[in-house]
Amino acid sequence: MFLYRVGKVLVNLYFWPYTLVHFTFWLLLCAVAWLLTFLFDPERRVFRALLHVWCWLYLKLCPFWRFRIEKESPLPRGACVFAANHQSLFDIVVLLALNRHFKWVAKKELFSRPFVGWLLFFGRDVSLDRASLRDASQMLRLCNRWLERGVSVAIFPEGHRSADGRVAHFKRGAFQVALDAGVPLVPVMISGPVQSIRGYFIEPAIVPIRLKFLAPIAVEEFSRNSLDEIALRVEESIRGAHRAAVPSLYSQES
Repeated sequence: MFLYRVGKVLVNLYFWPYTLVHFTFWLLLCAVAWLLTFLFDPERRVFRALLHVWCWLYLKLCPFWRFRIEKESPLPRGACVFAANHQSLFDIVVLLALNRHFKWVAKKELFSRPFVGWLLFFGRDVSLDRASLRDASQMLRLCNRWLERGVSVAIFPEGHRSADGRVAHFKRGAFQVALDAGVPLVPVMISGPVQSIRGYFIEPAIVPIRLKFLAPIAVEEFSRNSLDEIALRVEESIRGAHRAAVPSLYSQES
C-alpha cells in the first residue's frame, strides 16, 4: 500500500503538469482559430479539427495510456448518429480523438462549466435540459438541422454517467434522432477512463483506452423494428463489447 501511494503521487506529479501544459497550449490555439474563422465557418469545422488533433495527441503521448481506435466496419460516409456508453467526463476527450466532424448533445449544466463548457458553446454543440419536454423537442430539431447539413451528432443514450462503470440502460433519444433524420446510427464502446482516472487522480498503471465503433444500424432497420427493440439491441452490443474490454467490472454480476 505504501509503494502504491508513493507511485500514485509520482505519477500525478507528472500527469497534471503534462495536462496543464497541453490544455493551456491547445485551448489558446483553439481560441485563436475560432476568432479567425467564426464568421465564415458556421459549422466550426476548423475549430473541431483542432480539437481532434488536441485530443488525439493528448491521449497518444501520455505514457500511462495505450490508446487505440477500432472499427468493426467502415463508418458511414455521410452524417450519422454516434451512440456511446458514458463512464466519465473524460469520455468527451476520447470520442473527440476521432477524426470526424460532429456535434455533441450535452446536458445544459455542462455549458456553464469552465473549459468543457467553453468548448461546447463555441463549437455550437447542442444543449439539453433533461427536465424540460420543450427542450427535448428543441434538441431533436437542432440535431435534425445539423444532420441535414451533413454534420453528425454524438449522444450518450444512458443520459448520465454510469454509477459503477458498467453500461446502463439506454434511453430512446439518440434513436429518435436517427429515425427522424433518416440517418444510420453507429454504436460506440468507450473503455478505460474509469480504470485510469479516479476522482482527480490518475492511477499508477498503464491502462488501455479503447474507442470501438460497432457495426452501424442501417436506416432500413428503423422501419423494421421499434425504437425500443433497436435501443435494447444497441445497448446489449455495447455492453458485450465493454464486458470483453473490461471483464473485471462484470465479474460480480448476480
